[in-house]
Amino acid sequence: MDQLTYKGQIYSVECNFNALCACADMLGARDFAYLSDMTLGRWLQLMTCCINEGERLSGRPHDHKPEEFGTGLAESAGLVSEFISIYNRQMGASEAPSEKKSE
Repeated sequence: MDQLTYKGQIYSVECNFNALCACADMLGARDFAYLSDMTLGRWLQLMTCCINEGERLSGRPHDHKPEEFGTGLAESAGLVSEFISIYNRQMGASEAPSEKKSE
């Protein structure tokens, strides 16, 4: 299982159907269309759900919140990028889904 290190702690990451559904619920989405319009905030929410699922599967269930990871992103600049690489690999994507651009 893939892992991310954040503030010295190692988290298991699993990007599966359970994690995608949990993220849809968190966003109030009715389907997976949210995956085609990813913002940084949505990546953070998806990362949190995938960490929660990875930790659950590793026998360490915990209900992390996006705010826990968002508060330290300035010190962990590569965390979201590393997660996106894990997501792409686990989901079998050949390239990163586009991130919504500011207008």
